[in-house]
Amino acid sequence: MIMDDDINLDSIINKIKKWPYNDTANLFKYVGYHWKTGSGGYHYSHVVDHITKKYSFYTARDEHNYALIQALKENEIVWEISWNSISRGGYYDFLVIEK
Repeated sequence: MIMDDDINLDSIINKIKKWPYNDTANLFKYVGYHWKTGSGGYHYSHVVDHITKKYSFYTARDEHNYALIQALKENEIVWEISWNSISRGGYYDFLVIEK
């Protein structure tokens, strides 16, 4: 049996994978909107300088959150231009130029 959440997650993942690299700021807002925080995962963003924003995500070993990160990885250009660091335990940081 397929749950509605699974169908929705598949739709979200496909959208992330195909998101255009020249709209990265909105992509990270989209990922943040769909990030699950109830299992201990979190995300936040803060301004680094006048054009750069840092997006931080913690998966908390949540399969939904991990799937979102995997979708970002599969959007190779976005990953290459925005990925900043990965820390043990599922912490991911991205730097995004916001115009």
